[in-house]
Amino acid sequence: MIMESIIWALGNTILVKAQDKAGEKIVDGLFKKVESFLQSLGSKSPQTVKAIEGADRQPLDYGQAVLAIEQVANSDSEIANAIQELSLIANQQSSNPELDRILQKIRASIKPQQQTLEFSKKMADTIEFEKAVNFGETINIGEQNINF
Repeated sequence: MIMESIIWALGNTILVKAQDKAGEKIVDGLFKKVESFLQSLGSKSPQTVKAIEGADRQPLDYGQAVLAIEQVANSDSEIANAIQELSLIANQQSSNPELDRILQKIRASIKPQQQTLEFSKKMADTIEFEKAVNFGETINIGEQNINF
């Protein structure tokens, strides 16, 4: 699943829910897609939907929400399709400073989490390598001998 699509979907979902609660006019197609997305996501990750819907009362951990949505989308084509549709509709809307602010916050919050995940994967690879190699052993790779 493309991370940028998830960011757009989450950003627009937060914005639409806030506008709806404030009684503002919302583009009908966008509102329906947001509701459909939340309904689909709620069947797989109800805690994520609850956090998104409560973002006006309690700060949302955007990075965690993106990762949770990505995890579900990678295993559920219905949610992946809902994200793509919502992202496409959202990209067609006129510029919105509030949406831009939300998108910036989401992007800023996922960078540290992505770096942590990359570090964790590297550490896991290192640990697996160390488990696979007996120190004091020589491994022959091509014409090169490597001593551990």
